[in-house]
Amino acid sequence: MRKKTAEGILEKLTPEAGNQGRQERRDLIAELKATWSETLAAMDHEDDDPGTSWNLRAREKQPSYMSPRMGWRAIIESLPKEAIISSDIGNNCAIGNAYPTFESGRKYLAPGLFGPCGTDSRRSSGQRLEILTLQLWALQEMEPSEFR
Repeated sequence: MRKKTAEGILEKLTPEAGNQGRQERRDLIAELKATWSETLAAMDHEDDDPGTSWNLRAREKQPSYMSPRMGWRAIIESLPKEAIISSDIGNNCAIGNAYPTFESGRKYLAPGLFGPCGTDSRRSSGQRLEILTLQLWALQEMEPSEFR
């Protein structure tokens, strides 16, 4: 149904549809992506939401511990560029909110997509069989004491 709808819309468009302002939109997107990448690269700690101080208190209590943002950056730097990342349901928001980037698509297998909940490495291995040259990384929950 979706394919037929998309094809129907495309049939009604002229070949020039969307050309007006296309380069300006591309330039704006490139600028925003570059700015966001710079922001993430420099971000060591999350800002607390208004009225809360959890992140600040955690940093003051254990200043030698890595922040989640620092830990994520270390993980990403150690991963091969072609790796597939999978997480269990407890880490879905954490990984998604860490803004992983990939050179090509479909490299993050979140719970609910391929069913990796609690069995991420086994389920994702099936996906890896499709692309034998890729490495698979399954991120599991860890106790805070394990992040040092």
